[in-house]
Amino acid sequence: MATIAVFVSPRTFAVSLGAMTDAHARLGEVFESNAALGDYARVETRLAIAPVIPGPVELAGGLPLACDATQAGLTAQRLVYLPAFQIA
Repeated sequence: MATIAVFVSPRTFAVSLGAMTDAHARLGEVFESNAALGDYARVETRLAIAPVIPGPVELAGGLPLACDATQAGLTAQRLVYLPAFQIA
């Protein structure tokens, strides 16, 4: 299974993080509406969100973000995305 790894840092901007999560979610819609593109249901792609620094992540607005992976747990990423973040 191909993995798209999203590495979030402290004070990541939610909009930048949402751009990748929304794009991944929309892929299925595009393939479902256009039979010429093939069967997206057979494409196995996973989006994994992991912290850059181990521990809890707080978005730029102060909201906590629950990550579903760790850096050590991710292998063979096909794409790595680093959302925009606020520098202290």
